[in-house]
Amino acid sequence: MDEGGLDVGLRLRAATERDVADVATILADAFDDYPWTRWTVDGDRHVQRQEAIQRLCVAELALPYGEVTVAEDAGSVCGVAIWLDAAAVPGRVWERVGPTLTELLGSRAAAAARADELLGPLRPDGPHLTLESLGVAGSHQRRGIGGALVTHGLRTADARSVPVRLETSTADNVRLYERLGFVTTDEVTLPEGGPTVWLMSRAPQPVPSDQ
Repeated sequence: MDEGGLDVGLRLRAATERDVADVATILADAFDDYPWTRWTVDGDRHVQRQEAIQRLCVAELALPYGEVTVAEDAGSVCGVAIWLDAAAVPGRVWERVGPTLTELLGSRAAAAARADELLGPLRPDGPHLTLESLGVAGSHQRRGIGGALVTHGLRTADARSVPVRLETSTADNVRLYERLGFVTTDEVTLPEGGPTVWLMSRAPQPVPSDQ
């Protein structure tokens, strides 16, 4: 796996089931004050709910049907990117996961469902990869880990000639992803005081002939 741009001692690799707990902890911390999750996840025991949601989604959806890449420093996981084509997940799996996810969202489950209904028609139908989650442990910020994780996933998408999409609810993230070749396709402010969500996409890029 290409690791260009990473500090010495850091490496990227595919996640395994043994990484689920570490990945869930990193993502729960990364999204603690994130506008989308603050809006869609109950504030009571918020971090614990987020960790449980991440464990569920990684174990039941991302690992079996998507791609989970972790950054590792001296044997410890310090960053993660999750890529998923939702169409690849069988309906029976969504049916099994859905009730538990609704319970974990708590009092915000209905708001989350309404937000999903509003954004759903704006999401592409054709083959694509979605950057579902990206997080880096606080102690490893500003070391190029997030950019390296995204770049690796983009190279995978380019090799498959498929576009990549994502949704974000912070303007800072919009600027970050623009630098990586994404463009905003829609901007939606959720009702009832909800956050603004930017839907972004990136077309597949030609793969150099020497790769």
